[in-house]
Amino acid sequence: MSALPKGLISKEMVKGVKGVETVRNTLLPVTQAPFAPDGNNRVIFEIPSLHNAFLTQRSYFTFTLKTNASSTKFYRGPCVPFSRMVVKAPNGQILEDLNDFHLLSKVKDVFKSKCDLEAEHATTKAPYTLNEAMWDAEQTQFTSGVPVVMFPQSGLLGQEQQYFIPVNQIASSAGYALHVELHLLPNEDFVFSTGATAPSYSITSMTYETELAQLSNELMRDVIGSKQIAIPYKYVRSHHNQLHGQQSYNVRITDAAQNLENTYSIIHQPQSVKTSVSTNDVHNSDTNPYNFFGGSKKIENSEIAGRADHLTKYVFKYGTKFYPNAPCEMSGDKTLSLQSTITQLGLTNPYIATPEYGTNLMSNQYEARDFVLVNSFKTTGDKVENGINTASTSAPIEIDLTFSQATSNKQLITFVEQANTLYIKNDGISSMVKG
Repeated sequence: MSALPKGLISKEMVKGVKGVETVRNTLLPVTQAPFAPDGNNRVIFEIPSLHNAFLTQRSYFTFTLKTNASSTKFYRGPCVPFSRMVVKAPNGQILEDLNDFHLLSKVKDVFKSKCDLEAEHATTKAPYTLNEAMWDAEQTQFTSGVPVVMFPQSGLLGQEQQYFIPVNQIASSAGYALHVELHLLPNEDFVFSTGATAPSYSITSMTYETELAQLSNELMRDVIGSKQIAIPYKYVRSHHNQLHGQQSYNVRITDAAQNLENTYSIIHQPQSVKTSVSTNDVHNSDTNPYNFFGGSKKIENSEIAGRADHLTKYVFKYGTKFYPNAPCEMSGDKTLSLQSTITQLGLTNPYIATPEYGTNLMSNQYEARDFVLVNSFKTTGDKVENGINTASTSAPIEIDLTFSQATSNKQLITFVEQANTLYIKNDGISSMVKG
C-alpha cells in the first residue's frame, strides 16, 4: 500500500471522552518551613488518594529560594537544592531512592538542547546558557527570595513517565497514596561567596503543584475494573568509586537489577565551602563542584586550555561481553565518546555538543565541563524488556578507565538506570513484584 501525504485526506475532529476532567491541586509539605541545610533539611509531601484521580507527569514542585547575603552566589548547575529524593508506598516500600539528585538533574539537563534550556530559565533559573556576568548580577535578587519551578528527575513522578499514576487505586491506610521526601544539599554543594560572609541558603513557600485527571464512576469501571494495574517506570541508583593516585582503574559496580538499560558515569570532584572568591574563579575553573571531568579541555580565566588528566581509553564489560566490542581509544578530543552518547540515547541537538568559546580557542561543553560517559545495554531501542539481568548472576558491571596521567581526588559516580514496574493489586496494595 502506497503512503499518502496526510494533507490529502481530511477527517472530522474526534470528540473527547465524556467524564474526564483535568483539575489542579496544590499540596503543602507536612514538614514546617523554612527549610535549610543546617536546620530542618527534609521536605515531605504526602499525596492523598483522591477519588477517581490519576496523577499526571505535568505536576511539578515550586519553592522560593533565598540566600543569606548579596555576596552569596549559585554554582553553574541546575537550581535544584536537593541531594536525595525518596518515594514510598503507604506500606513503607521504597519505590524510588535517588541519591546525588542534583547531579543527576544536571546530567539530564545537558542532554537537552540549548534552546530548551534557554526557554526553561525563566522558571527553573538554571544558568547553563546565560552570560556569566549577567547571571552574577541577577543573583542579588535572591536575598529577598526568588520563585523557582522544579520538574523532578524521577522515573515515577517526572516528565519521562508516560503513564498516569492511579493514586485513587493505591490503598491509603497510612493516610496517603504516595510519600515524597526531599533532602536539602549542604551549602558547599550549592552556593559560594564573593565576600567574607559564609554562604548559606534556605527555601520557603514550597508546594507540589499536581495535575490530576479525574474520571467519572462509569468511566472508572471501564478503565480499571477489577484488573491489576501495571505502571512501568525508570529506577535510578548511584554508585561511588574513588579515582585517586593511579592512571588506570578497573571499576566494579554491583547492582541487582532485572532489566538494567543504561548507565551514566561522571567524574566528579567534591569541594569545600568557598568564601571571598572571584566569580570568574568559579565559573571558569575546576573549583566548580558541577564540573564533570574527563574531557581533554578546560576553561581557565575565560580561556580554553588543555587538560592534563583526561580520559584516553575506556570499555564496559558485563560477564564475557564488552561494550563496545573493543576499547574506545581517544588520545585527544572525545569525539567518539560524544557521538556514542548522542547515538545510544537518540539525542537531538544536545547542549553537551554546543561550542564553548574562549578568547583565542574554542571547544565544546562535553570536552570542557559536561563530560558524561554513557553506555546502553539494550539490544535495540524498542520499548521492550531487553536490558541485562544483573540480579540473576550477581556479576558486576566493570568499567576499565585509562587517563593521560594519574588522577587526584576524583570520584566516579555512576547512575544505573533500570526499567521497573509498579503493580497495584486489586486490594490496593502496591508492589514491585507481579502478583
